[in-house]
Amino acid sequence: MTRSSDIFARSGRRIAAALAGSAVLLLGSWYLLSGGEAPEPAAPAAGPEPAVSLGVQAADADPARRQFDDFDPRPDHVAAAPPRIEPVPEDKLTSDRKAWLADPGPQIEVDTSAQVRLEAARAAATSELQKALDDRRGSLLRACGGKDASNIFVQATFGPDGKLLGRQFADHGNATDVLECLQSQPFAMSIPPPGVELSVRGVLAP
Repeated sequence: MTRSSDIFARSGRRIAAALAGSAVLLLGSWYLLSGGEAPEPAAPAAGPEPAVSLGVQAADADPARRQFDDFDPRPDHVAAAPPRIEPVPEDKLTSDRKAWLADPGPQIEVDTSAQVRLEAARAAATSELQKALDDRRGSLLRACGGKDASNIFVQATFGPDGKLLGRQFADHGNATDVLECLQSQPFAMSIPPPGVELSVRGVLAP
């Protein structure tokens, strides 16, 4: 029993010595191959920026990053009011400016009431035209064979006295002979005098 223990002990010591020797050889080989301590990597040499290397002159300031000296990021910050415009002293006015100030000429005043009256007259004329077209729709389309036609637009022009000066039929897709027939049909009507010449549109719908 003692002899077997001695054999195992000697075998263990031999294995430990072999492992230690192998470790020393590996460390020595690594040290020799690496040439000692590894040097620190050198910092890359400073070179021109890509834009400069391509021939583009670098700008002094980046326009994409605007900076304002008087910028205040506070949410309650109120921008400074623009400077007050001071009147030009009288002794520095030109002769033309002095003459205009002395006599600026007639003041042009916009007559909004006239525009209101015109719009009212246009709306009334449109209503009267559409009413006349609705009343005569059947007879006009029967006379011209356009019962199956699509919508036909009618533009009528009235004089200041309200009398019909002319009308024109137009559409998209109907036969030309139907439009020519409608244009040749007698069509008389009048509206309350609008005071000005105006044109309105209506629809002759089958």
